[in-house]
Amino acid sequence: MEFSVNKADLVRELNLSQGVVERKTTIPILSNILIEASGDALVLTATDLELGIRCEAPAKVKTAGAGTIPAKKLLDYVRLLPEAEVQVRVSAALELLGISELAGRVPHDLSGGEKRKVALAGALVMEPQLLVLDEPFEGLDPSARSGLVALIERLSHEQGVTVVMSTHDIDSVAELADYVYALRPGGEIALRGTPAEVFAQADKVAASNIKPPILAELFDELRSKDASAPQAALTVDAAAEALLEWRRS
Repeated sequence: MEFSVNKADLVRELNLSQGVVERKTTIPILSNILIEASGDALVLTATDLELGIRCEAPAKVKTAGAGTIPAKKLLDYVRLLPEAEVQVRVSAALELLGISELAGRVPHDLSGGEKRKVALAGALVMEPQLLVLDEPFEGLDPSARSGLVALIERLSHEQGVTVVMSTHDIDSVAELADYVYALRPGGEIALRGTPAEVFAQADKVAASNIKPPILAELFDELRSKDASAPQAALTVDAAAEALLEWRRS
């Protein structure tokens, strides 16, 4: 699905739907919006717990299609757009995440991992320069996690997207991060620096109730048994190179 629509037209229809919900329903919260693009119009079907509201805005539809997005997320994105015609490329974002088959599915039918991917696709539609991710790997199986790691690397290295990520997946920090802030319980910054600098301070990491990456633990154990062992390497490739070099020395 790919279309262009004037921001003012889109905001008007979204605000109209929200206004109807606020006046007519017990719980004034829009849940989801079904977007259908075809011909020369964008049809929006907004739903909450009690009713549905259908409206449309004129649009230039290049590729017809349909998709569902959480209402609040869509409203937030649209209000941040410039006052001009905006182009939305939903299919490209879905293809980038490998979830084209989810287009048109309603969120409550999706698994936790699928919902996370759809939410990320919603953010990527707007081609952001800054992407903020909160626990992006939670609920993902190993294959999906590897795919998301690769996607984040591609967004950062190939498209220049700045990624800010909060996570308890410590191994992903070693894989992805250029700079790290480690927080103590309560939110105070305990450590900061590159992953190598942070995880080299094993005692402070432990005091912050953070379990080090598995490779950092491995190299710490090696050095406790043999002082000639190399310093910690935090990726599989780097660890293999360090261990081979140590073996040859």
